[in-house]
Amino acid sequence: MVELAPPEMPAALASGQIAGYCVAEPFGAKSVSLNFGRVLYDSKDLWPDSVCCGLAFSGKFLREHPELAAGLTAAVKEAGISLDRDHDHALELAEEYFKMSKDALEVSLKWISYSNLDITREQYETLREKVKKYGLSQNPPEYEDMVKNVR
Repeated sequence: MVELAPPEMPAALASGQIAGYCVAEPFGAKSVSLNFGRVLYDSKDLWPDSVCCGLAFSGKFLREHPELAAGLTAAVKEAGISLDRDHDHALELAEEYFKMSKDALEVSLKWISYSNLDITREQYETLREKVKKYGLSQNPPEYEDMVKNVR
């Protein structure tokens, strides 16, 4: 097992330096779109309704700027809904920020959704159990201490 930056993973796979990788999009789709990688497991196969990423603020920031945190969270959620509604705009933004081929980004955008960004208690509890099982932490934070779904 080796640690690589996500942008380095497709080239490492193509050159034979690594046999496979697990990564957030669009870096998985790049290898698939260039026909030197294939998907062995989708995250939904390994963990239905899985949690991928989160928006996090420090406790200090939340105490000092609760309105700003709520506004930013609401804006991120609305942006996610907007990206799912407007594929062409999502693709345009992805091309601008990822500097990756349109083909790879098209594959990636088929696999991901940004519409439901709330983390349910059940999802979080599953995550907590996995964190403990794999030895990442013996006492991960409780849902109430970690998750605040701002409407």
